[in-house]
Amino acid sequence: MEEYEHIDVIITAAMLKAEKYCSKRYTKKFEWSPKLIQAVETVRFWRLLLQCSKGLLISYSSICRAREAAGLPNDLDTMDQPSIIKHLRDALSSLHQSQKSHVELHESYLHGLAEALVLDKKPSLGKKEHAQTLHCLTVERIQGLIARERRHRR
Repeated sequence: MEEYEHIDVIITAAMLKAEKYCSKRYTKKFEWSPKLIQAVETVRFWRLLLQCSKGLLISYSSICRAREAAGLPNDLDTMDQPSIIKHLRDALSSLHQSQKSHVELHESYLHGLAEALVLDKKPSLGKKEHAQTLHCLTVERIQGLIARERRHRR
C-alpha cells in the first residue's frame, strides 16, 4: 500500500510539472495588442534566423511560422549574420518601445475593435452625419469590452 502511495505521489508531481511546463504562458505585465504581439514575433523570427545562421538545427516550418506571424516578407532567409544581428537589434528596440506604450496600443486596439463591432451591427453609422452617435456607441462598447476583460481576468 505504501509503495502504491509513493508511486501515486510521483505520478501526481510529474503531471503537475508537465502541466506547468506545457501551459500557456502569458504576461500580466503588458496589455495585449496586435502590434505588441507582432513585435514579439519579429524578435522571435530574427532570433531563429540567427540561430540558423550559426549552424543550429532549426526547422524551416518554425521560421516560416514566425515570419508569417511577424508579417515579414519571404526573401529574408538568405541574409548574412551581421545584417541579421542588426535587424534583431532594431526589432528589440521596437519591442521595447511597444512595451513602453503598451497601454496606448491596447486602447487604440480596443477603440478600433469597438468601432468595427458597432459598424458591423449598424453600417449606416459610417456616414459623417452620424459621427456623434457612432462615437457614443463606440465608447459604450469599449466600456463593455473592458468590463469583459476584467471578468475574464478574475
